[in-house]
Amino acid sequence: IRSSIPADSEEELTFEAYRGALQVVQAKHARWPGNKLKHLQRGARILDSLVAENPDNLEVRYLRLSSYLFLPFFLRRDDSVAVDLQTLASNLPESPDAFSPPLYQAVVRFVLENGGLEGEERTRLEYLLEEGSQGQQPDQGRLGL
Repeated sequence: IRSSIPADSEEELTFEAYRGALQVVQAKHARWPGNKLKHLQRGARILDSLVAENPDNLEVRYLRLSSYLFLPFFLRRDDSVAVDLQTLASNLPESPDAFSPPLYQAVVRFVLENGGLEGEERTRLEYLLEEGSQGQQPDQGRLGL
């Protein structure tokens, strides 16, 4: 698959992000602690470098967040999780085209369920879910954007 993706393209970036996320998943299912840690370190290295190089890419942020959020407390990356949640919560209302419509709705729901959001930030994301469930693109004017 990798050989068919153009170098330095958006598709390559997405492919690499999924590769990093899959390494983290592989860590979850490895039998030996040493293998678990090895896979986690590989995946984290990929995801962290992609976020550092592409801080505005919401899909990369989401993949890192969903990979790190449920790690055991002694392996968790709480700082990365907090930054990714905040970045997604702040940028999702302005970026409905960052994901396909069904995936966009799933990401918004994930951030709402796991982000501990309150007030206007939560209301804005809830509105996105409401609009999406009716098959509409979010109205940027009604969001206060």
